[in-house]
Amino acid sequence: MAANVFLRSTALSSTWTPLSPTPVVVDVTLLMRVTGGLGDAGATFELRNGEQTVVWPLNQTLRLAGVNLGEIEVRSTYSNMQLCIAGNTR
Repeated sequence: MAANVFLRSTALSSTWTPLSPTPVVVDVTLLMRVTGGLGDAGATFELRNGEQTVVWPLNQTLRLAGVNLGEIEVRSTYSNMQLCIAGNTR
């Protein structure tokens, strides 16, 4: 099966939101960016898979390989944050 391009962006809020509304296994890079105003140097977003949670800083890429985005959730308590996802399906 051919790999397809996977592109998505999502506005982050304090509510946990899946990276994909449906199951999809991908190799992707994540990057959080500011969509308006000034970015806070301490701005972070959180990722979780079940009970495991990790905090990731603004403007730092995160590479994920062979993961199901429907099982990973994200949130941020900072305003005007957008998570960009780029990669390919498996």
